[in-house]
Amino acid sequence: MGYALLSGWLLTAEAGAQTPAEIDQLTHQWLATERQISRLEADWLAQQPILEQRIDLLQAERDQLQDILAASDASQDDVDDRREALLAQQDELEAEQQELAQALDGLVARLGSIQPLLPDPVRAGWENEQAMLSADPETSEQLQVALAQLSRLADFNTRISVQEAPMTVPDGSQVMVKQLYLGAGTAWFVSADGAYAGYGQPGIGGWQWSFDESVSATAIAEAIAIYERQQQAAFVRLPVILQSAGQNTTQKNEQKNGARDLNTATGSGSVQP
Repeated sequence: MGYALLSGWLLTAEAGAQTPAEIDQLTHQWLATERQISRLEADWLAQQPILEQRIDLLQAERDQLQDILAASDASQDDVDDRREALLAQQDELEAEQQELAQALDGLVARLGSIQPLLPDPVRAGWENEQAMLSADPETSEQLQVALAQLSRLADFNTRISVQEAPMTVPDGSQVMVKQLYLGAGTAWFVSADGAYAGYGQPGIGGWQWSFDESVSATAIAEAIAIYERQQQAAFVRLPVILQSAGQNTTQKNEQKNGARDLNTATGSGSVQP
């Protein structure tokens, strides 16, 4: 190539009738150009492996970035799916919470309606539990109190218990009586001297105590003494009180209505026809 270029310049020089000085200058320019070309070729040969290595590294980095972007897209899809699942679960929980709140409102209203019908020990326990509620109770707090009240009622309703309390007698004075409860629906009472006796049960206006001379004060006192382990265990027959047409009727005719035998030593009772 150099010779061809030199020949071309020489021909051009001959054609143009160049002077020796001009030919010498052109020769130096040609040599400088050849040296520059050689230097560029040497530099390229030296830089080519480095550049190719850089290209490989850039391509690898590009592939890695593409993999990261693909993984990020997949991860974002997973996040979106998880978020949608959590939102659906939240909606479901909120719906269940609303249903629970509505059911709890009905339960609380029902408990409030039966509270006056409860015996004094159970009613006092319910009032203490309600007093623990905050001014604006949460649903969980209301539910906890309602369950505690139901548990107290269930416990009282499955056993025999004895309480002592003052009671206003027909002449207006007060005497201490012992009350024998058979669950939460039936009770009898007797004064210490046996002068006053009767029964208690839920009525239209709430729990009601009634004096009844036909109820055996001796039988009630005997049942209480057995319960308190002051006498040996035995079956004691006490009248069962039924409500009919809004009025209380004492069952005294065993063949017609039946009577209740109490084993106060074991806390059990049964109706014998």
